Amino acid sequence: MSNQKLNYLRLLSEQEKILLIKMFLYKEYKKQLISNLDKDDISAISQIFPATTYVTEKELRVAKGEPEYIEILNLFKKSKEQAKIDTSLAKIFEENKKQVLRLLKSKKGNINKNILKYLEYDIKGIENSDIPFLSLSDNMLQAKMELNDIDLLEYYSFIVYNPKCQSVSLMFTDYKWHNFPLKWLFNELKLVKIRELFLLHKEEKDVSFYFTEKYQKRDFTNINKYLQSPFLNLSHINLLGNRKEIIHEIIECYKYGLYASTIYTALSQIKALIWDFSFYLDKYELSIETGRSREVTTGELLNTTQMKEYFDENFLRYFCDELYNENLHGNETQLLDSVNAAKKIATLEYLLATFVSHIESEISEIFTQLRDSLPQKYIDDLLKSVHDKKDKL
Repeated sequence: MSNQKLNYLRLLSEQEKILLIKMFLYKEYKKQLISNLDKDDISAISQIFPATTYVTEKELRVAKGEPEYIEILNLFKKSKEQAKIDTSLAKIFEENKKQVLRLLKSKKGNINKNILKYLEYDIKGIENSDIPFLSLSDNMLQAKMELNDIDLLEYYSFIVYNPKCQSVSLMFTDYKWHNFPLKWLFNELKLVKIRELFLLHKEEKDVSFYFTEKYQKRDFTNINKYLQSPFLNLSHINLLGNRKEIIHEIIECYKYGLYASTIYTALSQIKALIWDFSFYLDKYELSIETGRSREVTTGELLNTTQMKEYFDENFLRYFCDELYNENLHGNETQLLDSVNAAKKIATLEYLLATFVSHIESEISEIFTQLRDSLPQKYIDDLLKSVHDKKDKL
């Protein structure tokens, strides 16, 4: 481990170390809970997961007018009545899966290693009907077919009709994915929501509504969660400082319709957060030669240094193009309306999410490597508290 990362760990207070160890142990505890489920429970959950994860309402609506989908749905209803998967239904599913597998295998040529990992996972999962991919079995018919106003038979039917909806790698290899400004939300949202937004993007629809509608409904849950994250409030990092109060004021301005105040205050904080993150990276992880000079513009910092590896340029240009054009003056920015104001808050949310993800990953790696060297009493006490569910994290 590098000296920089060791210094990073030493700078944590005892209280911060304990808090972070508790968080990672609690994650391990949740994994253990899942692994200890019996086979019947896992089987029941695994049948519901694909239906609620892969199928968008719009796709389902369109499919309901297609003869093949209607045939599949009727075969599912017949199977439900006889408590046994109809052989014709199983045959259709196998044939449709073969078409998807041919398509997936044809993509293996020129793709990067990260996407190849997803591609191989999809191929294996669809081919073998592994969890979390749909598997037709008689026991799936014993379950209740209504879940939160969802008719599971309709959703199962769609996956049989169009099994490629289960493939994440097909979304990643789509040529429009690269320019999709919300791909950073892949680990934040349910897959079905990401698919829904991406399908709109492919139709060249404005996807900023995801944030504007959320904020108009006074839903600032995520940004408030990031502001409270211990990873941004560690004493030696202190990326937020007094910015937490300023960001709260930005949100209040938006709530009261003070959109100009929202936009200009947010722009200054966005720029400052990016610079502060560059100083943090320069100190602990990499050398950013221009990161020490305020003569460099924010756009140059994002475009010409290693900082560009940490941010999705498509998102920043879509929601905050002022960063690249340096339009930070009153007569140069665009509309001072609720949509533009929401885009700036969305940019703040994106930056905070990026910081949290990065710092959490770094600290997780450190504690994983140093776990054996930590006092055993900490480990024993914390494991016991997690196991007994007495620790409210």
